[in-house]
Amino acid sequence: MMSETEKKVRSLVHHYYNVCDINSAKTTLYCLGELLGVSIKTQAIQAASGLYNMSRGKDGYGLLNGAVMFMGILFSKKNMAEREISNICTRFADKFQEKFGSVINRDLGSSKEALRLKEEMTVNAILFDYDFLSEVECELTRKNPA
Repeated sequence: MMSETEKKVRSLVHHYYNVCDINSAKTTLYCLGELLGVSIKTQAIQAASGLYNMSRGKDGYGLLNGAVMFMGILFSKKNMAEREISNICTRFADKFQEKFGSVINRDLGSSKEALRLKEEMTVNAILFDYDFLSEVECELTRKNPA
């Protein structure tokens, strides 16, 4: 059975890809922002636009890059030190690669089936991001109880 979070992510991903026609980095930023109540500012979205060409060249992975950008935004808002944010992002990238097998963009083509696979991959990646961020939040709470 699908959780409410998964339903929401599926709906958002479908909307951002099919209605708004935006890239995976922006989709990831917007989805994580919606899930965690973080406003994504125009500058972050503009920065994510630059990732599109990089990802098309298979030098990066918008799903990973968008999540790392979001972590920078989220943890900076929590006044975390850059080194700590960097360590969390490195740990995330390692876990992402372990889970998905690569941090390199995969060109799936543009067929209807390829677009369905891209949506599914995006949903799975965003749910993974969300779970990772939830784990980090628990760790931070244990370290620094209120």
